[in-house]
Amino acid sequence: MRLYDGSDRLGSDLSDIVQPFFSTGRGGLVPASAFDPINVGLQLVGGERRGSRSLGWSLGWSLCDSQRGESVQARDGGKTRRQELFHIAWVAFPFRRDSITLPAGLVADLSRRFEAPDLSRILAAESDIISAAMSTMRSFCWLALVFALAAAAPAQTKLEVTSKLGPKFYSLADDKGAVAAAQKSLAADPKSPELLLKLAQAQISVWEDNEAAATLTHALAISPQDAALYTERGHREVPLRQFTQARADLSRAAEIDPKNMAAYYHLGLAHYFLGEFPEAADAFRHAVETAPNTDEIINSTNWLYAALRRARRIDEAAKALEAVPPEMTNKEPHTRFYLNLVRFFQGKMSEADALPPEPPADNTDQEVELPFDTVAYGIGNWHLYNGDTAKAQEYFHRILKGHVWITWGFVGAETELLRKPADAK
Repeated sequence: MRLYDGSDRLGSDLSDIVQPFFSTGRGGLVPASAFDPINVGLQLVGGERRGSRSLGWSLGWSLCDSQRGESVQARDGGKTRRQELFHIAWVAFPFRRDSITLPAGLVADLSRRFEAPDLSRILAAESDIISAAMSTMRSFCWLALVFALAAAAPAQTKLEVTSKLGPKFYSLADDKGAVAAAQKSLAADPKSPELLLKLAQAQISVWEDNEAAATLTHALAISPQDAALYTERGHREVPLRQFTQARADLSRAAEIDPKNMAAYYHLGLAHYFLGEFPEAADAFRHAVETAPNTDEIINSTNWLYAALRRARRIDEAAKALEAVPPEMTNKEPHTRFYLNLVRFFQGKMSEADALPPEPPADNTDQEVELPFDTVAYGIGNWHLYNGDTAKAQEYFHRILKGHVWITWGFVGAETELLRKPADAK
């Protein structure tokens, strides 16, 4: 059982996914008796829509059309029978054609190989062609397959970022229903900034940063002087690689609340990733000064040192490290990795001791990758501003083998590899 990829070539074998819904009959595969495509309720949203639409068509048609037959023609000329019967089925069946979603792994692997059909040509199909298609079992088989795959799909992921280096980054599946629960709560009071913020936080928990930013934009329309909302939206815009927008939002947050340490910290990141190192250092210095606890002092000092080194203010950078004396330690577990970087910068820890184990190639645990990304970026950056560009880039490439695209180490590695050589030092 093979997947038709829009040409005369055959693609991936997906029999394990679709076989349970079909049995062998005359003329090819037909819906299994236990599966009634007409009575299946369909409520599908999200996903990589272009790829999902075309994937449903291509897979369904190559399964159902096991025999060659007469050509079907449309007003716009002689296309292949596969293309025309897809057009017919698309027009004829009353489901939301913009919302078909398939398993995220299939979409991620195959979406770039498909192009969405030309809907204007679909609408031009002759009514007698539609009638002919509706009379065939192949059309029902195609519809059944789309419904079957949709029903079998896991919780959906969404495209969040397309890197300038090429890869596409997706949200996580919301297996616990956190977003739906927050949406349900919001329905009771849709204009509540607090409930909108909680919805944004639920979206953030599954890496739906675009959706969270949109939710926060709605909240800011209701509460335009809320520094926390500006801070959170700016925070989301940094992993979305929208550094200029983040800089504007976080600057506004700091203006509204000059004691907002989180605004300064993330403003420093926005400046830093834009290559504005003196401005980043100023923001991180404010973050150190307004830090409410030792963990935040450690985190901010790490970035302040890096920004000052990149700004070529070496003496100031060395002095900045004095904010983390030998007796200072972390309370939050994740802060340990920033503390190790600070000790490395101070000459109190070796590179090998500071660097956590590199995740294996098949790693899917973000808690395993996060420490490595954090420290590997800091050490790679240290090599960069100390003149060893090759060693720095080796670290950055190792980070980008991972999948946790929301970490500052990952964003930093990607950003460094995109910088012009003259701008990197």
